[in-house]
Amino acid sequence: MLDVMERCPDWAVIVALVGFGQEIHQGEAGLQEWGVTLHNRAEKWSVSASPLVLDLHSDAGAVRLFNIESPEGMVVQKEARLHLATSIRSPRALMISDWVEAVLHGDSDRARRLFQQPLEFPVKHTRDRERARAWLRTHADHSPYPGNCGLVSSSGGLRLRAYGLEVSPAFRHGFPYEEWFLAKPGDTRSAPMLEVAATEFECQGLELDWVGVTWGGDLIFDATEWRTRRFAGTKWLNVGTEVGRRFILNEYRVILTRARRGMILWIPPGSAADNTLAARHFDTTADYLSACGVPLL
Repeated sequence: MLDVMERCPDWAVIVALVGFGQEIHQGEAGLQEWGVTLHNRAEKWSVSASPLVLDLHSDAGAVRLFNIESPEGMVVQKEARLHLATSIRSPRALMISDWVEAVLHGDSDRARRLFQQPLEFPVKHTRDRERARAWLRTHADHSPYPGNCGLVSSSGGLRLRAYGLEVSPAFRHGFPYEEWFLAKPGDTRSAPMLEVAATEFECQGLELDWVGVTWGGDLIFDATEWRTRRFAGTKWLNVGTEVGRRFILNEYRVILTRARRGMILWIPPGSAADNTLAARHFDTTADYLSACGVPLL
């Protein structure tokens, strides 16, 4: 894009809208990659950006555009009006992005405070899959503004197979997700049938009114922090690299922000007989989400 625009004889402008926490796969580096690329250009661009992306504010989950204040040969200007602070996914979901950020940062106190204000956007959690499905159908059917409902899941939640939800790449590549979004209720391929979950790859940038988040074993809360894991062969392996952890946390950031009108979180009950579905891991995760203010259905 920069190569093409630099061929313009006089001047050119690129407007880039880049969100935080959207890197979910190798090759995606988000806002920081813009900084690296601009810094290495032979042609030096003038850059205007929100102070939030020029200054490090870790509490807000921001990342730096540049590692230095003013890269050599480049004009960098802070412009507060360029920060889009409010999500417009839904007027009823204005606090959800902030709540999700607190949850994924392990800040249950802040997450709970966000839930102490009167909410038009209902969020519940349950350990019962059928209760989650019934909740979604009831709200979608009886809403004054009827809309689609559907299940979403992390692509790393491979052991959800034990509960009848398949998220493996082979299955997803063969499923018509355009019909998941567009087919009418009653079509077995449609999201309202609540038989197939869309992962972060299918639903990134898209929304439904009522969303059921199916929690996988790739992100579990263990005592005081999130543990990130991937399933390989017959067991879970810990993911400890910074990039790997960020991808998994961002996958959940995506699926937790797909709802426009309401959301229910289904945390499986787990199994005492299957270590890949250890009940203690799901129990501690459900307890943490309760501490974050999510009431049990």
